[in-house]
Amino acid sequence: MHIPFDGSYLMVNLVSILFIIATQCFAIFIFSLFPAITLIISIGSMVGSLGATLSGVTFPVPNMYPLIYGASFLFPIRHYTLIIQNMFYLQGSYAYYWPSVIVLCIFPLLALLILPRLSRAIYSHKYEEIE
Repeated sequence: MHIPFDGSYLMVNLVSILFIIATQCFAIFIFSLFPAITLIISIGSMVGSLGATLSGVTFPVPNMYPLIYGASFLFPIRHYTLIIQNMFYLQGSYAYYWPSVIVLCIFPLLALLILPRLSRAIYSHKYEEIE
């Protein structure tokens, strides 16, 4: 497509895989907090739309209100967007995007920490009868 790119295609693929894992772990984390399927469908759609809005693709995040700017870093898509933009616009220098890579690595740890709560909720069967 003749897009100027001085970075590494391997790094783009590795970061994309890390983003997918972080997003799935973020979903596990949220489902562990609210294990009722009826609640998680609504919360998942809300989190998905907020993540897409606060990622910085449609509107520059630094120009948002300070509280919204801070909240944008709670979503994996924001960090992925920062990494990809830095790869494309700053010639792929790892020095610019390593903090976002670290944060994407934290999301699986969050899911692992709260997984026992999800396990207890699944085995108790108390969330199956919520309407």
